[in-house]
Amino acid sequence: MSESWLFGKKGNLSESRVYDSLIKGGMSEEEAYLKTSEILDAYRNGQVESILSKVDEAGNVTTSKLDDAGNIIDDWP
Repeated sequence: MSESWLFGKKGNLSESRVYDSLIKGGMSEEEAYLKTSEILDAYRNGQVESILSKVDEAGNVTTSKLDDAGNIIDDWP
């Protein structure tokens, strides 16, 4: 996932996917905006890992770590 996919291309955090998810999760607008800003800072500082979870038809979950290009590089955690 790219920064623009997560946080929007316009730089308006209140229009981002992260913000929308936090609002849908029950946060107030102010809390969601502050948390989105905190997550964006962590993302830009390399403090966020990209993780992919797959669930098969039997309900088994496989979780993998991704590199910057979105390639699976390791099991996670």
